[in-house]
Amino acid sequence: MKALPDVWLVGFGDSSLDFELIVWLTDEATNKPGKVHSTCCWEIETALAKYGITISFPQRDLHLVSGSLDNEKGAPD
Repeated sequence: MKALPDVWLVGFGDSSLDFELIVWLTDEATNKPGKVHSTCCWEIETALAKYGITISFPQRDLHLVSGSLDNEKGAPD
C-alpha cells in the first residue's frame, strides 16, 4: 500500500494561510533529506504554476512623518 502525502492547515499568518506537508518516506529517502525537500518544493512550484497560482510577497509602505531629505546629487563627504 502506497501512502499519499497529506496537507494540514496549521495556522494563519499576517498575510498567509500556513500549511504543513506530511510525507511518508522510504528508508532510502531518509538518507537524502535535501533531495526529498528539493523534490517536494519543485512539485509544489510545478502544481502552482499549472493552475496559474502565484505567490505574492508583502509590500510595505513608508510614511515619513517629519524630517528632511537632501535631494542634491553628489558624492558624500
